[in-house]
Amino acid sequence: MKRLAMKRLVLMLGILGFICSAFAGNITVTAPAKGTVGTPTLVGASTDVKFNLLATQPGATEITVTVTIRKVSDNSIVTISPGTRLTPDNDGKASGQYQMTFTRGVNEEVPYKVEVRAVELGRTGEIYNTDQDLFVSPDLTRPKILQFNPSAASFVKGTVPITVQIEEPNLKDWRVQVNNQDIPNNTGTTVNSNGVFVVNWNTTGIPQDGAKTITLKIRDKGDNETPLNVDVTVDRNAPTVLIATPRSGSVISPGTYINVIVDITDFSGSSVDVTGVDIVARKLDNTYVTRVARISFQQTSQTGRRWSGRIKWRAGLLPSDFKIIATVVDRAGNVATAQSVTVRIGP
Repeated sequence: MKRLAMKRLVLMLGILGFICSAFAGNITVTAPAKGTVGTPTLVGASTDVKFNLLATQPGATEITVTVTIRKVSDNSIVTISPGTRLTPDNDGKASGQYQMTFTRGVNEEVPYKVEVRAVELGRTGEIYNTDQDLFVSPDLTRPKILQFNPSAASFVKGTVPITVQIEEPNLKDWRVQVNNQDIPNNTGTTVNSNGVFVVNWNTTGIPQDGAKTITLKIRDKGDNETPLNVDVTVDRNAPTVLIATPRSGSVISPGTYINVIVDITDFSGSSVDVTGVDIVARKLDNTYVTRVARISFQQTSQTGRRWSGRIKWRAGLLPSDFKIIATVVDRAGNVATAQSVTVRIGP
């Protein structure tokens, strides 16, 4: 009799275990990735914890999901969610999400354990699987842009190397656009050992010169984004140059200063820099004599500049016949056709 009673008890326990396992609830966390203590998943300041549920039995009226965030180093609780209430469908299925947040200056960028637990209305005890714990580490620091070329307000032409240096250990991707439009090879996920990447922008196909905006976006794996807008001007036409004074064939009296005035026309009044203007005196065989000293460089119109200078008289400095030659390169690198006048020293 004792042996028969024991068999019945074992059978009843087996049936009870089957019933409990058959009606155990199931919760599956679908985002973010689970990670491990040693390799936690990088998340941003705000991340949705998404989950699917299967109730312990059809007809369950309500399931409450609670998310608890603990600091791994000391297991201290950082956040406990108020609970997300879900109503399963006729098959006992439900899905939901909880917005997990970390705050820069409040939360550290260290590993955290995220515990997701589910309880049904009217039931007590641990009836849902608990193997869906997550390990995450927040990345709350935006990528840093250390250097960007071309510089703002610069003039460009031809193939422009857009060179960027960044600081970001958890780079996700970068993207470069011009006037909000993609250009060839404008995206990537890597940089070189110095944090640099280069995108070559070919301006030859642009129908019209003028102002353009280069837009840069850098994202890290925590989805922190750093944007940058840089305005440049495409200028593919060379300046025009006119030596207004002296006129070719002019005769200069000995002992007098020689005034030189050069008018320059280009894309705009700022597209020619004074450093791009060179006015020199040469002998007729092009032997260098002296550089004309600059007095002023003034804007004369929306597209014009006037360069003024002079050669101080010094006995024996100038030959009886010589040339004044003007060469100009604008800020985009367009080289003007050199202009010259021939001048004579005499009575």
